[in-house]
Amino acid sequence: TDTRWSFAQFGNVALASNKNDAMQKSVASGAFSDLAGAPKAAFIDTIAGFVMAANYNDGTDTVDGWYCSAYQDYTDWAADIGTQCAFGRLLDTPGAITGMKALGENAIIYKLDATYIGQYVGAPFIWAWQLISGEIGAVSQESVIDIGNRHIFMGRNDIWSFDGTRPVSIAEGIRDWFFNEQLNSAYAYKTIGTHDKNKSLVYFYYVSKASNTIDSCIVFNYKANKWGRANRAIEAALEYRIGGFT
Repeated sequence: TDTRWSFAQFGNVALASNKNDAMQKSVASGAFSDLAGAPKAAFIDTIAGFVMAANYNDGTDTVDGWYCSAYQDYTDWAADIGTQCAFGRLLDTPGAITGMKALGENAIIYKLDATYIGQYVGAPFIWAWQLISGEIGAVSQESVIDIGNRHIFMGRNDIWSFDGTRPVSIAEGIRDWFFNEQLNSAYAYKTIGTHDKNKSLVYFYYVSKASNTIDSCIVFNYKANKWGRANRAIEAALEYRIGGFT
């Protein structure tokens, strides 16, 4: 019941993935159907001409692994230097991958206590990975919000801004209150973030200590660098984009 779909757009093709079902494709608004040959993956995104998958199962459950399709071909998942389809594992730190999103032309992969940046380098390695931090990571895929030039994400005991160089804490003034008094850490992985681009706001919907389901919300204005909160019951949260606006 905690499994969530991860979505990516590849030209006119919408892709959807989770760890339990075959990866799905919808071509030009058609019905979704299985994408043959693709691994089951907890997270997907379109990055630098590739479909990137993370925390995948291609017959072997590889929780710390990444997998990219052939270059500019979402249908080809057969590893081949010629097509630049490849896969690998991130073993410098322990644990499963908890999130992955593009940041410009780079891939950012998070574990609970680690952050990696992947850069496309071409054959024979395809992607080169650098460990940015072995202590800072994200609690969930949905807790990582891409605001265009950086990620804002919730970690185990802090909230961070990451522009591709190093994570910077942005929770000054609410850190102790939120992580010690508000957040139910056992359910931090359920946290969902959304972005209101027009108002420069990032919302984190989370499970409070009084609950085991999402019931509370904090809000960050990244232009004013200020925090607020919304006191209302939350049943669902989504991000809807049209015409470049959220």
